[in-house]
Amino acid sequence: MMRSFHRAWRAGALAAAVGLLAACGGGGQSDESGPVTITIQEWSQIPGTPMEQVIQTFQQQNPDIRVELAPQIPFGPEYDTRMQTQLGAGTAPTLFRMNDDFLTSFSRQGVLTDLSPYLEGVDTSQYLQPLFDFGRQEDGTYTGFAVGTGPRVIFYNKTMFEEAGVPLPPSTYTDENWKWSDFLAAAKALTIPGERWGAIVYTDEGFENTWAMNNGSPDGVFSKDGHRFTLADPVAAAGIQYVVDLTCTERVQPPWSELTQDNASEGLFGQGRVAMLHGAYATNTAIRSLVNGFQYDIAPVPGNAAQVNENSLYVYVIPASTPQREADGAWKFLQYLGTEEAGAVLGQGGYYVPINAKGADAIKPVPGQDPQSMDVLVGSAAHGIVPNFPSDNASLAKQLYRPQLETAYNCDAPVQQVVDGVKDQVEQALQGS
Repeated sequence: MMRSFHRAWRAGALAAAVGLLAACGGGGQSDESGPVTITIQEWSQIPGTPMEQVIQTFQQQNPDIRVELAPQIPFGPEYDTRMQTQLGAGTAPTLFRMNDDFLTSFSRQGVLTDLSPYLEGVDTSQYLQPLFDFGRQEDGTYTGFAVGTGPRVIFYNKTMFEEAGVPLPPSTYTDENWKWSDFLAAAKALTIPGERWGAIVYTDEGFENTWAMNNGSPDGVFSKDGHRFTLADPVAAAGIQYVVDLTCTERVQPPWSELTQDNASEGLFGQGRVAMLHGAYATNTAIRSLVNGFQYDIAPVPGNAAQVNENSLYVYVIPASTPQREADGAWKFLQYLGTEEAGAVLGQGGYYVPINAKGADAIKPVPGQDPQSMDVLVGSAAHGIVPNFPSDNASLAKQLYRPQLETAYNCDAPVQQVVDGVKDQVEQALQGS
């Protein structure tokens, strides 16, 4: 995976906070007569976030269950490798946060617990249906519980817009006066050569599906059956080229070479050197801590032929190797994450849009706290796309084409040439040949 804008929020100190125990790895060890211990493997920072508050409340309400955090592993190849190794060896922690791209693949390998028995008698009407349906597999099993979703949005420097006399982006989910042409016009008006840039889009990996599909691609990066590299289709490649041209032609986006350090994009935004930043809303906690001396808000991703955005789901799985008592405790925790009480804390706290419908409805702007346009957040979740790649080799395919795309990002070759050049190799990887 290329550097992701998620890093600021996903990467952080190893879990250590009041009320949480730091685990050393592996499933929790519990005395059969005492409290059961469940261990959570995450790539996100939990201490100091609304999730920490939810965990503490859960433990207070369930003194027979202790929640520990495995050492945090930043999102990326290391996390994916650790997940695959531990799931295959039967040594995975009780609860694993899984990249939503690969739920189907691991489900087919039979290394995940079927949660269907736990769902018997559960009122699933309380859940946002697209999130709940995500865990259902073709064979009828239910292997992953999506407790929330992180839509993509445009963070923007409201103070900069107002001082420059540039019309503000919409405060609800619409593309009226917010097409790609409007986005580019704003970026041009806000760019001052040598001082600040109008926008950054391409450091968040979610831009690939989002901008390809908004240009009219029905599939985005991969075909729905997981066999074709549809990013090489001209309409999809043109969507990526539009983003590349923000740098190479329009000069409103920083050069790729200046963004190779982790957290470079959000750092520039926080310093007031970038007017608009494409990213997952989950990074808002980090953005808020970095912003200094100006107001900011969120807007929807601009529309073109369509207006969708790739959502990143918060999917948790229980490995099939988990002892029954720990699995029961893990499901009880997941079920609590799906309640209105937990959802309201997580949603209002800006952690994600929760699966609980009433919890999602509770998301409102906090007086005096940025951002204020929270209708954008809920609307972005409602118009989200969630790729669930069926191919067991999607991860390898991404490792093949993403480094090649940097040639286009560095303005050394057009996107269509780059994706055409790697298409056969990517499709062979997808098909396992």
